[in-house]
Amino acid sequence: MITQNESFTKTENTKASHIIRIPWLVLAALIILMLAPLSLSAQSALEWSIARHIPGIDDDTDTPYLIADQNRTVHAFFSQVAGGQLGVFYAYWTLEHGWSKPVNILLSPNQRRATVLGAFLDAKGIMHLIFLGGDQYSSEIYYSQAPAVNAGEARAWSTPKMVGNRATSPPSAALTGDAKGNLYVIYGGNRDGNGIYAVRSVDGGEIWSTPIAVFQTGKKSLTNAWPQLVVDKSGWLQAIWTVITTAGQGRGIYYSRMNLGNGEWSLPIALANTPGGLGVRDPALTEHNGRLLAAFYDANLDGKYVMRTSDDAGQSWAEPIVPFPDHVGANGSGSFVEDANDDLHLFWGQRIPSNPDIHGMWHSTYQGDQWSAPDPIVSGPPSSEFDPSLPRAVASQGNKLLVLWRQDPGLAGNGLWYSYATINAKELPIVPLPVPTASEISAPTPAATQVAIEPTPTVLQRATTLPKPTPTLQPVDPAVKAENNPNLNILWAVIPVALLVIFVVARNLK
Repeated sequence: MITQNESFTKTENTKASHIIRIPWLVLAALIILMLAPLSLSAQSALEWSIARHIPGIDDDTDTPYLIADQNRTVHAFFSQVAGGQLGVFYAYWTLEHGWSKPVNILLSPNQRRATVLGAFLDAKGIMHLIFLGGDQYSSEIYYSQAPAVNAGEARAWSTPKMVGNRATSPPSAALTGDAKGNLYVIYGGNRDGNGIYAVRSVDGGEIWSTPIAVFQTGKKSLTNAWPQLVVDKSGWLQAIWTVITTAGQGRGIYYSRMNLGNGEWSLPIALANTPGGLGVRDPALTEHNGRLLAAFYDANLDGKYVMRTSDDAGQSWAEPIVPFPDHVGANGSGSFVEDANDDLHLFWGQRIPSNPDIHGMWHSTYQGDQWSAPDPIVSGPPSSEFDPSLPRAVASQGNKLLVLWRQDPGLAGNGLWYSYATINAKELPIVPLPVPTASEISAPTPAATQVAIEPTPTVLQRATTLPKPTPTLQPVDPAVKAENNPNLNILWAVIPVALLVIFVVARNLK
């Protein structure tokens, strides 16, 4: 028989046991809460496929221009030699079947040399393409189109039209379009002096305007390279390019915008400039949630990758930041990509100085106002076979990121490589490409048609320069870099308090 005193003692011991457990449960809960962001961060890291060489493409081919349709296919356009001519080639990629065999789709009417400079897929399923035809002595910008579903058939492409005369070297142009069927091209030329020239079509590429000068360098020793175009959501065509010397050294990153309503261009401004050295080069431009982001390489900042942003469609620009302070080197323009979650990704090639240096193709995600810590798609010490550069990337069906790059430009010729990753996003609905009727497919003709381009002298004001601000080193996102997680600081502060509570409670129960 259990006495009243024994029952009371047992009850008190049970209560004490429960009381003693409470602080431990609180401590365990706090630890779980503090470490949860680390677990989430680890889960958010993308798993990239093993990098592979793209078959059937010449080893010295530049990175293709990529277009993702909404039918689980990525279209690739590039230039390589076939039969003694530099022609336009096409291949496509799907997750299920990989890469198709490259096919020659277009030849140049000028000098048997066609250098692809841009592609655009419109809402009607028409693929638009521009290329430079000619050499360093005589070249023009040509345009052609085909139904995207027949992009791999040479007979489907329209006869190339010359849309921009007196193009300059290095081959430089950009192409984009809008939802209304308008097409826009800018290119480096010397029609009225070395500069950036613009043409547009308001009928889907049938008729093109006369080139106008957007910007002029003012010197024969300066030309332009690496232009990019973006149609933003507020009614502007945004443009960025580099002014370079004949030796390829960057002297300025310039920006201008065109009003889509009246076609007027703003006075160009310099986002960065330098009087000497390798300078500034390799710009990239995108719009994300109403914010413009311009990224470029700056040798004056120890070879860092620099970014500037604008929240008013380009009227003003924030001070430059260095989002990846551990990375250096000029390895081509970066590539911005938006996924189905409306997240912005950046791909770029650089190295981390060390012993030996770590070269790589890197990826980062824009998180609010800063970039996540870079994760390598491929990385390793430099060699004659490994220096990842010149990336281009797309999001296929909104949830598959595909990135291509040159493995070692200018070195041993190890060709084009690629990798892909699946993100945690719902796949966009599949939309098959429209199939044209036989009458809609253009028949090939031996000679290219030419749009009449009458000389129109253009008087431009001198480009303005923004005040030169001091770049800011931007720390990597602490939620991504575990050792800098602020929640750990809270955790270390809470643990002693929790232990003290446990000690006091246990002592009072003795």
